[in-house]
Amino acid sequence: MLRTSPNFFKFLNLLQFNRSVVQVRPFKKNDDDTVNWEIKTRDYLTDEEFTDYFEGVAVCNGHHSEPVIPEIEGKQEFDGFIMHSHAYRESCPFKGQRVLVVGAGPSGLDIALEVSKVALRVSLSHHLKSSQINFKGKSVQQVTDILRLAPGKRVEFVDGTKDEFDAIIYCTGYKNSFPFLHEDCKITTDGFGVEPLYKHMINIEHPTMCLTGLVTFVCPFQLLDLQARFFYSLMSGKFQCADKREMYRELKADQHWRRNKGYGPRQAHKLGALQQEYYDELAKIAHIKSIDVVVSKLGLESTKRIYSDLCSFREAKFKLLDDKNYLEL
Repeated sequence: MLRTSPNFFKFLNLLQFNRSVVQVRPFKKNDDDTVNWEIKTRDYLTDEEFTDYFEGVAVCNGHHSEPVIPEIEGKQEFDGFIMHSHAYRESCPFKGQRVLVVGAGPSGLDIALEVSKVALRVSLSHHLKSSQINFKGKSVQQVTDILRLAPGKRVEFVDGTKDEFDAIIYCTGYKNSFPFLHEDCKITTDGFGVEPLYKHMINIEHPTMCLTGLVTFVCPFQLLDLQARFFYSLMSGKFQCADKREMYRELKADQHWRRNKGYGPRQAHKLGALQQEYYDELAKIAHIKSIDVVVSKLGLESTKRIYSDLCSFREAKFKLLDDKNYLEL
């Protein structure tokens, strides 16, 4: 039997279910320039619309809702089946087929491995070095990027090779999308980078709005918890953000650093090996506990093993020795 804290039921009384957010818009309630938030929602069941007002807004809609579909020459002429991993549910429909999986992120690797168990054959198209991904004898062929699709079920690759496939599964990621944010929120995005944000989460123009979970190559659940505690501390007055000029200065410095490192538009919020530094910065500013170093280390280790030991990395077991070190069992 699951034990539930009495405070949990008090929390439930504050929630509104079956509501979709139609619009989020800032407005000045008083003459002192204090920004509050007007939130319009629609009830799924009755189609009734509501308007409520809040002192702060946390945007937590995630970034796995609007798939990135690459524009590839000849897609209208391709007679095979094409889908995005967003719609993938199981491998059964691909039994006995020739399948091309596009993209070597976690979804691409997992789907290629799973489909290979039922498909006639599977090819994984990506632009990493083939030696970085170890399928350990599984029937997954690694190929280069797609150049064009051709009539019938033919695919031409950038290295000049050609092949035929019954199905193509795009594992090409997602775009950030906030269709419910009014233009007065001053948040813009090209689908990948979101601006203007302080520490990749606080709306510089309206600091009582935060956008969580945008940073990538992190320990996601611990990161979301840390960002939630950061925003709670901010809204409860335990600290104040830097002034607008300083927040913009930090944003520009971060963007300049990323350009010099060769990070492209899709890496506008990438952390990876820098994640612990980010965790500690948030914790120091908000006077809260950071994420233990051992968590970051295990996160980086698991990411490395996805590529070097895809078939069995999930079977690894570790023992935490302290907040900085671990031991593999």
